[in-house]
Amino acid sequence: SKAWELSREQGPGDPRTLDYYLETLLLSKSYNKLLAFAAEHIDTPFAPILYTYIAQTHLELGQKEKAAQNFFTAMDKTGTNLDLMGGIISVIVEKTGPDTIVQWCQNKLSRNPKSIEGLLAAITLHEKLGQYNQALGYIDTCLELLDPKQSQWLMLSLKKANMYTMAYAQTADEEYLNQSIAMMEQIIEIMPYNYTAMNNLAYLLANNNQQLDKALSYARKACQNNLGNPVFLDTYAFIQCLLGEYKDAYTSLLRAIQLHEARNEAVPWEVYKHLGMAQELSLIHI
Repeated sequence: SKAWELSREQGPGDPRTLDYYLETLLLSKSYNKLLAFAAEHIDTPFAPILYTYIAQTHLELGQKEKAAQNFFTAMDKTGTNLDLMGGIISVIVEKTGPDTIVQWCQNKLSRNPKSIEGLLAAITLHEKLGQYNQALGYIDTCLELLDPKQSQWLMLSLKKANMYTMAYAQTADEEYLNQSIAMMEQIIEIMPYNYTAMNNLAYLLANNNQQLDKALSYARKACQNNLGNPVFLDTYAFIQCLLGEYKDAYTSLLRAIQLHEARNEAVPWEVYKHLGMAQELSLIHI
């Protein structure tokens, strides 16, 4: 409660702090307090979070129909915010199973088969259930409705490439890996200055031991155009290591660690893993 009050002093309030506060009220069975608080703030941008907790409160009270309606309202209020939608869908699936979201999607898409909100929810649900082919089908429908210049097109294209990668990890079917690589190359062709996509493709190729020379070229270009980016430098060093350039990889990784520390960031464990690889392999090949 105090954290929420302090966050309100800085502006409208922090959604994560609000989530923790509401979860505490729910777990302590302070249902009346939770419902009163939600009613007081329901006309704010936090409405999707509030309706999600109202729904969970009704579930705790055995009021399943009211819970479902409030879950539906939470989804209606979410719009196309994919991160928020993903969190709410996770809660709904955990508390009621997938049928509630399936019903919401069916209602949305039966009224408007081109509803971006309904399609995004279907993508998110099937992804969470590991049903990648179904999710990919909904992504393709979405992409047909969007212009490549829109930020949502890029976000969904990256998600599509990532989903192909997850399907590959699940099935070991190399066709999924090839599709992921092709999708990333399409993104770079349309957006030749998207160095994040370039770095992601470089890592995808390297992590699957594919076209390492091309991966190095992508990684080098991303680094050259984002000097001081430790994530890009880590990718570049990882590929250097795979190509036998252990000394250069070691130097690059030390620099990546320094850059993370200079930003007061926790150094990702992968950087230390790659550093260990460079040290180990350099000893083996002395």
